[in-house]
Formats: sequence, C-alpha cells, structure tokens
Amino acid sequence: MPSSRQRTLLYASVAVVSSCGMVYELALGTLASYVLGSAVRQFSIVLGVYVSAMGLGAWASARVQARLWRRFLVLELFVALVGGLSAPLLMLCVAQGRLFDTLLYTFVFVVGGLVGAELPLLIRALEGAGPF
Repeated sequence: MPSSRQRTLLYASVAVVSSCGMVYELALGTLASYVLGSAVRQFSIVLGVYVSAMGLGAWASARVQARLWRRFLVLELFVALVGGLSAPLLMLCVAQGRLFDTLLYTFVFVVGGLVGAELPLLIRALEGAGPF
C-alpha cells in the first residue's frame, strides 16, 4: 500500500497532467481560431470534439484490465507527447498550407481520448492498491 507521501505526489502529478490536458485543449482552440477564424465557432467545435473524445476514452479504458499502473504511466507519456507536439506540428502545417483542419481535429480527438482514459484507469489502479 502506498504511503501518504506517495499518494500526495501521485495526486499532485495527476493534477498537473490534467491541467496540461486543459491547456492543450485551449491552445488548440486558440490556434484554430487564429488560423481558421470565427473564434466562437472554432472553440465550440474543439470543445465538442474534445469532450466527446473524453467520453470515448473513458469507455475504452474499461477494457484495460491488466497492469493498470504501467498502462496509466504510458498513457500519461502519450498525453505529454501528443499534446506537446500538437501546436508545433500544426504551425508547420500552416506554413506548408496543407491539411490543417484535419490534423487539428485529429489532435483534439486523440488528446481528448487520452485525457478521458486517465481518471478511470487511475481510480481502478488505486482501488487495487488498497483502501481508497
């Protein structure tokens, strides 16, 4: 069973990563409104795709049964990698003049799905570690 210090560090790291997921969403919405125009429309579409993907990610995470901690850590790494690379790659697409909106919504969907899978995996992993 993890010590209280370990749990505190785990909760703090989850809070930071979840905050990063929100920052990725806002950054992608802002980038979409700058490039495609119509801020209200772009933020609405980005938010809708992100929340829908979060639901799908939460649903898909129920299928993960083995090695929950390992899969949770891999998931966190993917959130950081995909979210962190999304804005620079999208700016490269703007410079090249190709596929910006397709790649934008793909990034939004992938980041949303990964963020949506985080919490269910964490809760199930903590339930297996002792009293929750």
